[in-house]
Amino acid sequence: MKKSKEMRNENHDARQSQTRIREFEARPEKTARLREIPVNRKIESRFREKTENRRVFAVPPVEGFEKSGVMSNREVKQYLENHFPEQHVNNITMESVRYNDRHITEKSMTELGHWEKKEPVKDIGFYNKEIVINRQARDGNVDAETMKDTIAHEVGHQTQREFLGQNELKEWEKISGKRPESECVSDYARTSPAEDFAESYRAYCRDPETLRKASPEKYAFMREKVFNGREYKINKCIPDSTNDAKG
Repeated sequence: MKKSKEMRNENHDARQSQTRIREFEARPEKTARLREIPVNRKIESRFREKTENRRVFAVPPVEGFEKSGVMSNREVKQYLENHFPEQHVNNITMESVRYNDRHITEKSMTELGHWEKKEPVKDIGFYNKEIVINRQARDGNVDAETMKDTIAHEVGHQTQREFLGQNELKEWEKISGKRPESECVSDYARTSPAEDFAESYRAYCRDPETLRKASPEKYAFMREKVFNGREYKINKCIPDSTNDAKG
């Protein structure tokens, strides 16, 4: 009798769980856009070949931002979900985006964030990556807009390393070239092609006119090769609705 009651309780719990899942999926405005298979160019074919490795395609876990004092985990997650293409920010190629409440300096420079490689994902052949955002100053963070800029910069690094093919990487190296001041959106962009890409990526979705004026060629590369035609309005990281369907 006791066993039968336990079974009924288990069945009831299972039905409730399925109901919650259906209710959750019926509210797309509350959830990330989900897919079975990522469209990341380097790993898409491997997922197609190994159907047992298919996963829900959504925004990666966001952790620790409540301590920042300028953005909550929920706000960061909404920012990632609403303003970046899902090919660039997803739980397939990224383990997490987390806040580190430490001010880190090296050679008189402040490290606002970094990208790091984590453990390889079993049987798929690529590494999960983690984006870490550090405290902006010794006594705290400046504001949410500065933090959003840092996140966009690190997403740019993630995108270059995980989304672009070899031909596109070579094309960017050529476009980046000697990086004169007049063709870069910041002094930091001049340090290397990789930092030029990350800063140009940040500017494209956060301050597009600055990138367009500095280098129409870099702007065109971002639009066509990175964002698949998606463009942004001048207002910080608000997609242009006339082009949003392309991205």
